[in-house]
Amino acid sequence: MAAELLRVRHTSSFLVCAAAAKLHPAKKRAGDLLPLVGFKDEGAESPGKSTRTGILVHGCHLSADGWEHIVWGQPPHELGRLPHAVLLAWEEQASVVVLGTGASEKDGLKESEYTLRYLWEHWAQLSEFEPLQQVPLTEARGLLEAILVLDVATQNTDQEVREGLRVMTEKSCHHAVLVSSPTHLPRCLACACKVVEGEPDLFHGPIYASPSDTCYEGAQASDVVVVDPLKFHDLVRRSYKVPKEKKADFLKRSVVKSAPAVLQELKRRGYKLAILSNAATPQYTHVLQHEGLREILDPALCCFSFQLGIVKPDPRIFAHICTAAGVPPSAALMVGDSV
Repeated sequence: MAAELLRVRHTSSFLVCAAAAKLHPAKKRAGDLLPLVGFKDEGAESPGKSTRTGILVHGCHLSADGWEHIVWGQPPHELGRLPHAVLLAWEEQASVVVLGTGASEKDGLKESEYTLRYLWEHWAQLSEFEPLQQVPLTEARGLLEAILVLDVATQNTDQEVREGLRVMTEKSCHHAVLVSSPTHLPRCLACACKVVEGEPDLFHGPIYASPSDTCYEGAQASDVVVVDPLKFHDLVRRSYKVPKEKKADFLKRSVVKSAPAVLQELKRRGYKLAILSNAATPQYTHVLQHEGLREILDPALCCFSFQLGIVKPDPRIFAHICTAAGVPPSAALMVGDSV
């Protein structure tokens, strides 16, 4: 039934629920639901008009390069997050559409407010997208105006997902659909799984992901690397051989020998020092316990992805650290693995 449903759909949705996970991969065809992670609703079905659909359109930082392309796309075939969400909302006759977030501002408007203004200003141009040419745009606008909810408060993807699911529960939605770019959705799904795992009563329905056609400038879906925590770093692989009672000390000592002296000199010269890491778990905060670094680094300027719910190269994580340090981005220098 899921495959039959998707044959008449213009959007592609990927299911995150136990029911779809039972499908044997060998029997799947292009366009079928792709099972990713199991939740507890064993009887879940694919989205359809007989159930109430909630849609979360993930925000895009207003300072991101190529923001307009990411959010709007390029007619006639390349749908950005907004046209994709409009099409999905009409196909599903959605009960609520949540626009995120409050993480960036422009022209005195929060991210979601600015994005909505952009949508209304460009509404007539939706007809330039081929998949939307069969959608009655006047009626679709009436639907969107009735069901849109703006999230102007959340600051990261974890918070954005939590707020979106809260609103969907409030609106009695049976299932949720996350909309974002192909390069962003894997993290959105991970955040959704984490949030629901930590708050099992937040939302009880299946969660889907529906990717737009646009990514961050210069990026594509094939660039996405899914990291299995504790397996991606040689330091961690070596730590497997260290007895459990000695592991903490091993991690504290695993710092480049010259690093403390270099950082101490930079601090003496008046530079603000910060750590910005895509660390997936608290285990990687061991650097803060190194005796040569404790007196040099300001804990307030040591930021890790598992805390923020944002990972590099998302512009929001760089904006966060610059704000915390009290410096404009133009005065900050990022030193990475290849610099």
